[in-house]
Amino acid sequence: MSFGDCADDAGLRAAWKQFCQRLEAAGDAVFKDTNPALPLHRADGFRFLTQNLGQAFDLALETKNTKYPVIHAFCTPFCKLGGDNADYTYQQAWIDGESAYRISGNRGTSRFFNIAVQGARVMTNPGNPRFRPLNEPFGDVPEVNLFGHDMEIGWDGSFEVYIGGPKRGPNWLPTTPQSRKLFIRNGSSRADPHRAPRHERAAPYAHARRNGDRHRLGRTVPVRHDARQSGMAVRILGRHRSGQG
Repeated sequence: MSFGDCADDAGLRAAWKQFCQRLEAAGDAVFKDTNPALPLHRADGFRFLTQNLGQAFDLALETKNTKYPVIHAFCTPFCKLGGDNADYTYQQAWIDGESAYRISGNRGTSRFFNIAVQGARVMTNPGNPRFRPLNEPFGDVPEVNLFGHDMEIGWDGSFEVYIGGPKRGPNWLPTTPQSRKLFIRNGSSRADPHRAPRHERAAPYAHARRNGDRHRLGRTVPVRHDARQSGMAVRILGRHRSGQG
C-alpha cells in the first residue's frame, strides 16, 4: 500500500508537515536574547523542547478521554517543567463535570498531599492587553481542594476520594460544569529515613469504568509512576448533573 491508497493520506501528510514546520520554528526560541550563549544552555534548550513535546502528546492525546480517566504523572525526573519542586510529584487526570469518580490509593509516607479540582482556563485579562494564556498543564482556575491533613485515612494509609456527583463519604470534592481536570501534588523528603518500603512499589493501575458499557467494565490502564508518589487508581462511577448534591 502506498501514499494515496487511503482517503485521508493527503490530509494526514499535510498535517504532519505543518507540525514539523511548527516544531522547527519552536527550536529558534533556544537562541533568543534572554538565553545565555553557552553550548550547555543551547543544548539544554533543545532537550527541554523535546521533553515538552513528549508531555504534550501525553496530555492532549493519550490521557484525554474523561470517560476512561488516567492518573498521569506529567512531570518526572526525565521530563521537567522548569519550575517543579524536586521533592514533589505532579499528576493530573482529565475529568468532566457530568461524571462522578472515585480515587482509591494509599497515603504512603507523603508529607504533603493535595487533590484539586481545576476549572476553566483563564484565556483573557481585560486589564492586561499583553496577557497571554498559559500553556497546559497550567492556567486552570482551582475550584476546590482537599489536603492530606483534612482527609479520613485508614490505619494502613488507605483512602478513597469521591469526585463529583452527590456528596458521599468524608472525602468528597464537588464539581461544576466547568470542571476539567484533577491536579494532584504529592511531596516527600528524599532525606527522610523513615519512608516505608511499601511506598516504593511498582506501578499501580487506573481502573476506568464506563457506565453502561458491559464490554469494558473493569478495563485497566497502566499508569506512569514515580517511586516517590502514592499509588492511586481512579474509577468513573457514572453521570450526574453538576451542582447537585
